[in-house]
Amino acid sequence: MVWKSFQYTGDDAGCDIFTYDGKAWVKINEGLEGFGEEKGKGRSGMEPFSFVEYKGKVYIGLWAFENGVGWEVWSWDGKEWSHVNKNILKETFGNRLCLALTVYQDRLYAAVTDAFTDFELWAYDGERWDRVVGKDCATPPKFDDVGNKLINSMAVYSGKLYLGVTNDKTGYEIWRNNFPEIFPAKKVMLTGEKELFSLERGKRPVRWASDNEAAVRIDPDTGFCEALAPGKTAIAATDAYGFRTSPLKIEVTKGIVEDKKPILVFSDVTPSSILNDKSSKILLCSKIYLTERKMKTHLI
Repeated sequence: MVWKSFQYTGDDAGCDIFTYDGKAWVKINEGLEGFGEEKGKGRSGMEPFSFVEYKGKVYIGLWAFENGVGWEVWSWDGKEWSHVNKNILKETFGNRLCLALTVYQDRLYAAVTDAFTDFELWAYDGERWDRVVGKDCATPPKFDDVGNKLINSMAVYSGKLYLGVTNDKTGYEIWRNNFPEIFPAKKVMLTGEKELFSLERGKRPVRWASDNEAAVRIDPDTGFCEALAPGKTAIAATDAYGFRTSPLKIEVTKGIVEDKKPILVFSDVTPSSILNDKSSKILLCSKIYLTERKMKTHLI
């Protein structure tokens, strides 16, 4: 990656990206040096600051030093370039630099900053971006410390995502993720088998989904699921903060499960909290799941 001076304003203003096959270097962004929407028209001060391979594509994180609305991430599939975060630029106004890109648990994480006093962490699954650290997130802006200025590095170690954070009072800090996780982390189920999943460290209410309900059906409110037929599915959970877990991939195989007992699952409590005054009442909603794959809802 080669950055050209922010004072240069020619038609190829911006930066040059090269690949190397062991013998020769080849420029792969000819005519798109400024990474704008119009080929052959450069944008001065568009600096490549981070890159990573994710799901078979190369991703480049840019610093909109002179032009652009904010930080930009572009992907290259070997033939074409695509601007993959343009739909969220208005949500990240003020952050102009994508300082680091790292892949963790099937997601692409982008550390973005205004380069001086503020930063956010975003996650991308190939289709949708979610803010993980910042406004309206479980992890508050700046890790709830005004002394934290930016995330300037990321790395995966022993199954965890680590962030290097600069702090103007303490110096350099290391932060480790504690994202909500689906429990139990089952990978295989037998036909007829049932499981009640929970989201550890997730804020309730939690919404559940299966991408193949012909194989595994899951109740969206409770996380109770049943393996119906051989096949594969991915179970996903989203908590009240909007945090989406990495999918739990499950394969269903044929088998015999001896289970004739109904299962009672509490799905909702109204109100969610009350004073212990010995007179207030709450409404418990429960669901009874039967082995015959029929579901009933009861209020008790």
